[in-house]
This record gives sequence, C-alpha cells and structure tokens, in this order.
Amino acid sequence: MNRAKWEKIKSKGMMPYIIKRGLICYGILFFLIWVFLAPFIDNNFTVNFIYKETFKTKLIVFGIFSPLVGILMGYLGWKGFEKRYK
Repeated sequence: MNRAKWEKIKSKGMMPYIIKRGLICYGILFFLIWVFLAPFIDNNFTVNFIYKETFKTKLIVFGIFSPLVGILMGYLGWKGFEKRYK
C-alpha cells in the first residue's frame, strides 16, 4: 500500500478500519474456515458434520472467538501501517 492510500484510509479513522478489515475480512474468514471448511475436509467432503452436536458448539465458540480475532488483526494491521508510514 502506498502512502497516499494509507493517508486516505487513516483519515477515516481506526474504528472503521478495524470493522472493515478486521471484523468483516478476517473475522468472517476465520469463522467460515474453522466452522465449515475444516469439518467439511475432515468428513471426507460431506456435509454430515452439520448434524453433529459438536457443530453447534463450534458455531457458538467460533461465533464469539472469530470477532475477537478479527478485531485483534484489524488493530495490529492499523498499528503496523502507522509504524511503517511514520
């Protein structure tokens, strides 16, 4: 990312960046991979994992954990760009 693009993103503020990059990009991606893709692969590419009790637990746990990971990744990304362009 170049300096001009970072300045434009920075002008909008940290919270929109964390929400857009962190929660939406990283958080949702993390959730989809660990709740759907990994079990799909582990179950020989069938959707039978949806009917197991562990699936409901994963939905709850990763539904809470994924946004936290997303917020952390967004924050770390913001701080990284701040450091790079100072």
